[in-house]
Amino acid sequence: MILAMAENLKPYMTSLRREFHRYPEVSGKEYRTCGRIAEELERADIPYERTGETGIVGTIRGSRPGRTVALRADMDALSVQELTEAPYRSQVPGVMHACGHDGHMAALLGAANILMQMRGELCGNVRLFFEPAEETGGSLEQFEKAGWLEGLDGCFAIHIWSGLPVGKISCEAGARMAATDLFQLTVRGKGGHASMPHEGVDALV
Repeated sequence: MILAMAENLKPYMTSLRREFHRYPEVSGKEYRTCGRIAEELERADIPYERTGETGIVGTIRGSRPGRTVALRADMDALSVQELTEAPYRSQVPGVMHACGHDGHMAALLGAANILMQMRGELCGNVRLFFEPAEETGGSLEQFEKAGWLEGLDGCFAIHIWSGLPVGKISCEAGARMAATDLFQLTVRGKGGHASMPHEGVDALV
């Protein structure tokens, strides 16, 4: 049943993904994107709240008691010039959805529509996290400050992975993928001439 619902929503999600791709916005500037997500949540009768300038959280309440789970999608694009000739290519010079966040948002909105249709048999609640500025980091803190992480029993996200065949998913227990972090490194060595490496200290080695 869920697969049939997803198949019916495929044109909707494809259209959304291409629209998001056509109008990308960099980290912290996802104003149009946030507005469009709000419109789609309203259309699906899903209550939502803005978080920070461009974050947005929707809430689907099931008809039966149960756990509270978050589904999360990132929203921002990268400062990359798109060189494709696709009809839905980026209309913003120097900015494109090169990391798949356009697909992530479209997929979450599709899932939201399915969950709303199944609300009568849903046990618990689902929070829909649309996270801005994922590429630059720190944006989830505003969700935490607003209290959206309280009472969560779990949080799930998907990421497009071009190495997988269409129709397949990859999952495993525990943390997955990488994260960005900042650190400082001081390297101390002893300089020398390339012809006499034994007189120096190769700090990199």
